[in-house]
Amino acid sequence: MRYSPPALGRIASCLAQPTPIPNPQHPLRVDATPPILLASSLNDLATGYPWTLSTAKQIGAEARVLTYEGSGHSVIDRYLISQSVPANGVRCPEARPSIMPRRAAADGAFERLP
Repeated sequence: MRYSPPALGRIASCLAQPTPIPNPQHPLRVDATPPILLASSLNDLATGYPWTLSTAKQIGAEARVLTYEGSGHSVIDRYLISQSVPANGVRCPEARPSIMPRRAAADGAFERLP
């Protein structure tokens, strides 16, 4: 079973499961569906990008991968509004906030992060 650091506790809780798992993992079986959009961030620790690629591979031709080249969960407003699926392999550049966070310098003053 693949895992991410936040999921380790959940995985460990299954180790002593006294009864059979009612929904065991298995390869996906997807056939003859409309395109399925899989949106993922390159640097999302909770839902790793390799999981997205593995899922797309299992789905096959119906899968469309939208890659956000940043951190955290991606936002897919355009798809939700227009219901138009992007071409497979589309990548979105990281969107940095317009107000950059600051950190305390050694002398106690604050400096902008790059």
